[in-house]
Amino acid sequence: MVGSGSANWADIVLRGLDRTNYFVPYEVHGEGGVGYVQTGAAKLAFAGLAQSIPTDAAIVVVFGSRNDGGGYSPDSISKAATDLHAQIRKRARRETACHRSTVGR
Repeated sequence: MVGSGSANWADIVLRGLDRTNYFVPYEVHGEGGVGYVQTGAAKLAFAGLAQSIPTDAAIVVVFGSRNDGGGYSPDSISKAATDLHAQIRKRARRETACHRSTVGR
């Protein structure tokens, strides 16, 4: 599946949520080509995009794909993912469901 436009994983999930009887506010903070290490057009990896996550986010979904597959070691991807997780936990420490953000495509 191509990850752009209406075939983008975030769009597919959000369309499914929109069909429920529950209002779930969300924001998508993503950019094509971005990964845990790989930067996109704005020269940011996931960690850079995560700076825009609202501090009251209750759920944050990070979805990595093949963008880091070309030339990055598993250790560098693992370290970047671990560091990103710590960064998100520090930034969005809210306990109650209020906001959902996604990072990536």
